Amino acid sequence: MQFSGYAFITDELCVAFDYSEGIITLYPGKYYKSLEGLQFIIGHLRDCDKYILFHLSIPINGISDKVFIPTLCSKFNVNVDWYIEDFHETLLYTDMKFSFPELDHFFPSLGMAEYDSSTLTFKARNKHRMTFTIDILKKKCDVSFVTYTKHTMSDITSATTATYLNVHFEATDYFDFFIAVRQVIHNVFAFIYNRQNITPAKIYITDRFHSSKLVYLNKYREPPEEIASNNELHINYYVEHLKELLQHIADNRISIGSLNKSSRMRNYIDLSQSLSITAAFEFYVREYLPEMRHDPDNSEQELFCELETLKKRLTGKNKKMIKNFLKHMKDIPLSEKIMKIFYGYASWQGLKDILQDFPADVDILAEEINQWRNELAHEKRDYSPSIKTVEAVRLVERLNYCIVLRHLHYTDENIREIMRITFRSEWQPPKPDIRTHQ
Repeated sequence: MQFSGYAFITDELCVAFDYSEGIITLYPGKYYKSLEGLQFIIGHLRDCDKYILFHLSIPINGISDKVFIPTLCSKFNVNVDWYIEDFHETLLYTDMKFSFPELDHFFPSLGMAEYDSSTLTFKARNKHRMTFTIDILKKKCDVSFVTYTKHTMSDITSATTATYLNVHFEATDYFDFFIAVRQVIHNVFAFIYNRQNITPAKIYITDRFHSSKLVYLNKYREPPEEIASNNELHINYYVEHLKELLQHIADNRISIGSLNKSSRMRNYIDLSQSLSITAAFEFYVREYLPEMRHDPDNSEQELFCELETLKKRLTGKNKKMIKNFLKHMKDIPLSEKIMKIFYGYASWQGLKDILQDFPADVDILAEEINQWRNELAHEKRDYSPSIKTVEAVRLVERLNYCIVLRHLHYTDENIREIMRITFRSEWQPPKPDIRTHQ
């Protein structure tokens, strides 16, 4: 039996455990009923005098004699959401530090090394380049971008510069708060890079004298990807209102589920994402835009008038039925909302100039996405997606970005540049494979 150490189940009971790739295996023997209800497990590692805290995906429950035979080598496998290495139960943490490739790319560590004709100089002191305060779960958090130099000295000495993001807060041991901070940082970069498969961050939670590593697991994420060498997306494009962006994401006012799972997935029709993108669009229209009114054509206007006249003559259930019918007739179709946002209405300046490089006919795509959304929502089975469907979904995706960025008070010129870089890799119809036609 292979095991990593001993897990403390109660104050008086510990059992052997092994951990590998997101699964903790417990060997409880005859004490298996003591596992019932556990969601946190503290383990003591056998190969070093350190503790590790596991958080299980769901509490252990439903253990019975019918599903578990209590022998010496009987094992019980449970999925782990996250864990903390070098855990100390009595510590209150005050900071979280994040480092990952997208952060280094977005906020380059410029100025940490200087070069002249004969000397390359690395600066030893960390530099806090940008700091602001936001609220996460009603706690004040000071967010700082810090550039630093890391080096190794041995037979061969090497040095490199990098960036880490530091979040400082009042001392706490509230684990849900740590996970919420991690989620906010991940979601910010998912929005900036328009993909959810941001490289898992190295996360350290610290107090003044001690540092513990927080490892967050996500088995369902697309594999991380390298940042394209021609990607120009840097802090300069977001610097003016980055604080507002983080706060909106912390307040759950920006849809992250509607973002692409990866750059590769932009080229596919993802059914769930199509619904998420249109749902996010409807949310942004309600929350961030001036009130819209349906523009009825002549025949609709005549029908409205006749129904209003009929409503005055009716009473009871019949009158209520006419009222409900009139209310639904005034609902604005998705296609009409897209047209209004693209070309402008009331006090809303249209997005046509910002999205001037979008190659497709917006009028056709607005109707296309309207039919596709209705097919997904109601499964009428009378509509088949095409290349136009992908283009229509990507149009609404761009509208979502523009609405959010304008709401955050970025200028239209700034938004145009962000859109140009974020959506540089335009989707192209696949070329036919001549081998399939031979």
